[in-house]
Amino acid sequence: MREVRTVLIFVVFEPYSTGSCRCCSPAGISEVCSADSRGLGGRRQTWLQRPQGYSKLRSVHRELVMRDPVTDSVGDGAPPSLHLINQTMMVQHKQIQGDNKKAKVASKHLQVAVSKIAKTCSEIGERITTIETRTSVLEAEFGMVVQQSTMHELQLNDIQWRLEDFENRQRCSNLRGFKKDRKAKTRGLL
Repeated sequence: MREVRTVLIFVVFEPYSTGSCRCCSPAGISEVCSADSRGLGGRRQTWLQRPQGYSKLRSVHRELVMRDPVTDSVGDGAPPSLHLINQTMMVQHKQIQGDNKKAKVASKHLQVAVSKIAKTCSEIGERITTIETRTSVLEAEFGMVVQQSTMHELQLNDIQWRLEDFENRQRCSNLRGFKKDRKAKTRGLL
């Protein structure tokens, strides 16, 4: 039996105009936010990926992806961290299944998702401060042992991108030989 690995994605955004945290628990993702208790006004958000929530996430993704992260209403915007979490879970799901080929394709979908995060943030006037992986937060605050997954393979540690970098790097829009998976698009994964 393959080991199910859990990854903590630690996403720091500039504050929403509402100053509140967003929770995607209906999608099977548990938000762990200690920002308010520390007096940060919801500025810091940490998201814990739960592999068992993957299937449930897919079923409700199409509904959630259209929610505006500022007004929390249905619109063209999408919760930026939901895109990232959804794509990360897709990659991990394929890796757990031992399907490296699909995991590679899913990792490219993840890069596309990061591009969409930048676009969404730009449209709503929000800036990406940092996207990075952290394991010490859970270990310190919740006493959980979190194993590092294949983050180096996905180069998530290199996604220390700021909004202005996307105009220069264009990694996501210029992926050579990458054709969008129509089925994945239908499932709401793109």
